[in-house]
Amino acid sequence: MATKLHTLVVVSTAPQASGEGMAQFAKSSLEWAKVVKGQLRGAQVGVAVIAAVVADQADESAVEYARKELVRGYAAFAWPVLIDLSTGQRTAHAGRPTLGAIYTGWMRQQIDTLLPTPHGS
Repeated sequence: MATKLHTLVVVSTAPQASGEGMAQFAKSSLEWAKVVKGQLRGAQVGVAVIAAVVADQADESAVEYARKELVRGYAAFAWPVLIDLSTGQRTAHAGRPTLGAIYTGWMRQQIDTLLPTPHGS
Protein backbone atom coordinates (compact mmCIF):
# COMPACT_ATOMS: atom_id res chain seq x y z
CA MET A 1 0.00 0.00 0.00
CA ALA A 2 1.42 3.38 -0.98
CA THR A 3 1.48 6.01 1.73
CA LYS A 4 2.51 9.62 1.88
CA LEU A 5 4.77 10.45 4.81
CA HIS A 6 5.30 14.11 5.59
CA THR A 7 8.79 14.25 7.13
CA LEU A 8 9.99 17.25 9.10
CA VAL A 9 13.27 17.89 10.90
CA VAL A 10 13.25 20.04 14.03
CA VAL A 11 16.58 20.97 15.62
CA SER A 12 17.24 22.59 18.97
CA THR A 13 20.45 23.47 20.78
CA ALA A 14 21.09 23.15 24.50
CA PRO A 15 24.05 23.53 26.83
CA GLN A 16 22.97 20.34 28.68
CA ALA A 17 20.63 17.58 27.46
CA SER A 18 18.63 15.33 29.78
CA GLY A 19 16.17 12.53 29.19
CA GLU A 20 13.33 14.71 30.44
CA GLY A 21 14.36 17.53 28.10
CA MET A 22 14.63 15.12 25.17
CA ALA A 23 11.13 13.77 25.89
CA GLN A 24 9.64 17.26 26.12
CA PHE A 25 11.30 18.37 22.87
CA ALA A 26 10.26 15.24 20.94
CA LYS A 27 6.65 15.56 22.10
CA SER A 28 6.42 19.27 21.32
CA SER A 29 8.07 18.71 17.91
CA LEU A 30 5.48 16.06 17.07
CA GLU A 31 2.62 18.30 18.18
CA TRP A 32 3.97 21.14 16.00
CA ALA A 33 4.34 18.82 13.01
CA LYS A 34 0.76 17.58 13.38
CA VAL A 35 -0.47 21.17 13.26
CA VAL A 36 1.68 22.02 10.23
CA LYS A 37 1.28 18.87 8.11
CA GLY A 38 -0.96 16.43 9.92
CA GLN A 39 -4.50 17.61 9.38
CA LEU A 40 -5.31 14.81 6.91
CA ARG A 41 -3.27 12.01 8.47
CA GLY A 42 -4.76 8.55 8.53
CA ALA A 43 -4.63 5.37 6.46
CA GLN A 44 -2.50 6.74 3.63
CA VAL A 45 -0.97 9.92 5.07
CA GLY A 46 1.39 10.12 8.02
CA VAL A 47 3.73 12.53 9.77
CA ALA A 48 7.30 11.77 10.83
CA VAL A 49 9.52 14.13 12.78
CA ILE A 50 13.24 13.86 13.33
CA ALA A 51 13.54 15.73 16.64
CA ALA A 52 17.25 16.52 17.05
CA VAL A 53 18.89 18.08 20.09
CA VAL A 54 22.45 19.33 19.64
CA ALA A 55 23.93 19.69 23.12
CA ASP A 56 27.25 20.87 24.46
CA GLN A 57 26.96 17.95 26.91
CA ALA A 58 24.40 15.22 27.53
CA ASP A 59 23.72 13.10 30.58
CA GLU A 60 23.15 9.34 30.41
CA SER A 61 19.36 9.74 30.61
CA ALA A 62 19.42 11.77 27.38
CA VAL A 63 21.50 9.13 25.62
CA GLU A 64 19.20 6.34 26.81
CA TYR A 65 16.09 8.27 25.77
CA ALA A 66 17.44 8.84 22.26
CA ARG A 67 18.52 5.19 21.97
CA LYS A 68 15.29 3.61 23.21
CA GLU A 69 12.30 5.91 22.72
CA LEU A 70 10.05 6.87 19.84
CA VAL A 71 7.09 9.18 20.38
CA ARG A 72 3.96 7.87 18.72
CA GLY A 73 0.61 9.35 17.87
CA TYR A 74 -2.18 8.50 15.45
CA ALA A 75 -0.47 8.17 12.03
CA ALA A 76 2.44 10.21 13.41
CA PHE A 77 5.73 9.63 15.17
CA ALA A 78 8.81 11.50 16.36
CA TRP A 79 12.28 9.97 16.16
CA PRO A 80 14.53 11.67 18.76
CA VAL A 81 18.19 12.20 17.91
CA LEU A 82 20.88 13.44 20.29
CA ILE A 83 24.14 14.99 19.18
CA ASP A 84 26.54 15.38 22.10
CA LEU A 85 29.27 17.79 21.08
CA SER A 86 31.42 16.93 24.12
CA THR A 87 31.85 13.33 22.95
CA GLY A 88 31.23 13.75 19.23
CA GLN A 89 28.52 11.07 19.39
CA ARG A 90 25.16 10.97 17.68
CA THR A 91 22.53 8.74 19.28
CA ALA A 92 19.24 7.67 17.73
CA HIS A 93 16.80 4.80 18.17
CA ALA A 94 18.66 1.51 17.93
CA GLY A 95 15.78 -0.99 18.02
CA ARG A 96 13.19 -2.04 15.49
CA PRO A 97 9.82 -0.39 16.04
CA THR A 98 6.75 -2.58 15.82
CA LEU A 99 4.47 0.19 14.58
CA GLY A 100 5.76 1.96 11.49
CA ALA A 101 8.61 -0.56 11.06
CA ILE A 102 8.38 -0.15 7.30
CA TYR A 103 9.92 3.33 7.69
CA THR A 104 12.86 2.29 9.92
CA GLY A 105 15.52 1.99 7.22
CA TRP A 106 14.38 5.12 5.46
CA MET A 107 14.33 7.17 8.70
CA ARG A 108 17.84 6.01 9.59
CA GLN A 109 19.02 6.98 6.12
CA GLN A 110 17.50 10.46 6.55
CA ILE A 111 19.21 10.86 9.93
CA ASP A 112 22.57 9.75 8.48
CA THR A 113 22.21 12.20 5.60
CA LEU A 114 20.85 15.21 7.49
CA LEU A 115 22.63 14.82 10.83
CA PRO A 116 26.07 13.32 10.26
CA THR A 117 28.05 12.25 13.30
CA PRO A 118 30.24 15.11 14.57
CA HIS A 119 34.01 14.77 14.28
CA GLY A 120 33.63 11.90 11.81
CA SER A 121 33.17 9.31 14.61
